Amino acid sequence: GVKYRRDGDALRCRLPSGRILSYWDAKLDTDGSICFMGQNQTTRRWEKTGTWGGKLVENIVQAYARDCLAVAMVRLAEEGWKICFHVHDEVIVEAPIGTSWEQVAEVMGRPIDWAPGLKLGLCGCGLACFLQCVAAQCNNDSFHFLFLQRKIMRRTLRQSQLCQISRRMSTAF
Repeated sequence: GVKYRRDGDALRCRLPSGRILSYWDAKLDTDGSICFMGQNQTTRRWEKTGTWGGKLVENIVQAYARDCLAVAMVRLAEEGWKICFHVHDEVIVEAPIGTSWEQVAEVMGRPIDWAPGLKLGLCGCGLACFLQCVAAQCNNDSFHFLFLQRKIMRRTLRQSQLCQISRRMSTAF
C-alpha cells in the first residue's frame, strides 16, 4: 500500500512501486489547511502551496498510473515494439503490417509485481479507428494506445501530424 512518513524537511509518500512523492516543508497552516512548498505552475516560483486530502489522493492515483505505464513501456521496448511517444496514459506504437492491437495489449496488460491483482484495462486501434475515437470524445478508464502500422506511418504521417495527434490525445481522453 501507500505509506507516509516525515523525513527531515519533507513529508514522503512511498508508492507501491517504491517511488517516493515528496511534499517539502508540509504542515498544517494557521487555518488548519494542509500546505507545502512547491513550484507555482503559472509563475514557476517556489512558494507555499495549499492542498487538501482529495488532491493528495489524486497525486497518488496519477503517480500509480504513471508507474504502471512505465512498466508497460519497458516491457514493450524489451519485446521490440517501437514506442513513437506517449502522453499521460497513452502510448503510440509503431508495428509491422499485419500485427494486431491485441498483441500489444497482451504485453501491456501483464501483471505487475508490485501491484498484484490489478486488472489493467486496455483499448487500442489503428489510425482510422483512433481518429474516430478522438472525434467522438471517447473517455474510458483504460490505457490507450494508437497502433500505427509501419507502412501507413511512413506514407501518411509526418512529424507535425504526429504532434497534432498527440495534442488531440491529451485533450480527448
